[in-house]
Amino acid sequence: MADTRDLILEAGLDVFSERGFQAGTIRAIADRAGVREITVFRHFGSKEGLLAEILKQKSVAHMTATLLQHAADKPVEEVLKEFGRRYLQQMLSRAKLIRFVVLESENNPELFGNVSAVPGSVHRDLSQYLESKMKDGSVRQGSPAALAQVLLSMFFAVVMGKGMLPTIEVPVDHLADLFTNTFMFGILNNE
Repeated sequence: MADTRDLILEAGLDVFSERGFQAGTIRAIADRAGVREITVFRHFGSKEGLLAEILKQKSVAHMTATLLQHAADKPVEEVLKEFGRRYLQQMLSRAKLIRFVVLESENNPELFGNVSAVPGSVHRDLSQYLESKMKDGSVRQGSPAALAQVLLSMFFAVVMGKGMLPTIEVPVDHLADLFTNTFMFGILNNE
């Protein structure tokens, strides 16, 4: 059984995603979690504190950084496919949060000012990995930052288009491999 803190975090994500940050009340979150309002305040201090913890708990940055840091001796294809599978799975499991943040960040820039740090760190880590592979000759020369953005954008489009674009009846791993293969055929140095 989930503990109270986890129940509140899930309820907060659900309520914020459904109603938005301003209209999502602590009362609605407490009701959804099956706790009293004071319990939410005891755990998180404020609605802003709850939101900050939701964003922190649901971050994909740690997973991608760890994967890329331990990838130096592995083939590029293997690393990028594993990265793609994990990243897409993590993104899809957080689709509701990601869409909420994208929509709300325009209305509440003061709350979401540091949100770009998460995709920014994933982009930075992937750029550094690609740059290291350019230096060792595994990947064609180019802009590592632009290439990282291209790959990440493919995954982001799936998350943002979920429910708006036709459903693709392909397992997540196969979809991630398709994107990664499409990307790699453009960057691998096949000399």
